[in-house]
Amino acid sequence: MLDARFVKSGKTVDRGDAARAAVLAAGSGASDPLTVHVFESEEAFRTWARSTPANQALLELDDLVTRVRLEQPVDGRVKEASDRAVSELYDLAEKHRLQPAEDELLRRAALEEGAGLGALMVLFDAYSLAGGWRPVAGTVPVLDWVGFDDRTSSVWLAGAGVLGQHPWFGGQRIYLRGMPFARFDDLRDLGFDNRASSAAVI
Repeated sequence: MLDARFVKSGKTVDRGDAARAAVLAAGSGASDPLTVHVFESEEAFRTWARSTPANQALLELDDLVTRVRLEQPVDGRVKEASDRAVSELYDLAEKHRLQPAEDELLRRAALEEGAGLGALMVLFDAYSLAGGWRPVAGTVPVLDWVGFDDRTSSVWLAGAGVLGQHPWFGGQRIYLRGMPFARFDDLRDLGFDNRASSAAVI
């Protein structure tokens, strides 16, 4: 396990302080991959994200989360979209003779023209992108709908993604950047292991 540095208002804070914050942000493009930004409020997060043009995707994702939290749409297509992403990963794996959730295949899915996957986040229930897995393509406001509630221990990401502590993005949230893609091999480093009950990616 690596030692992440938690930073709030430019000062290093301990993991316990970070665990009580409203919003966390980490990942490539946001800052050093081992730095987790800690925000006491959603507005503090938005102010920080607006200060850096590279964080535009995080603001778009935050707008999406806000809409989902208010509207709480129940859409039966969530599992269908997840199942379609699984099928597309298996098809791509067969084409390239790779395993469906291995790092090399996911890189190809993110970069290959015509792969059709676009922004993609793959959740794993073990560290280092191992164990059971489930892709998120779009918004999954209730991870229990796809059988992955409170199971996420590592993440592969192409785009901007968010994990919510509770369904409908309630509780603490962590925004992640992967431009063009990133691995988060151990969510213990970020203080978010086995805590995700909602997820979205753009």
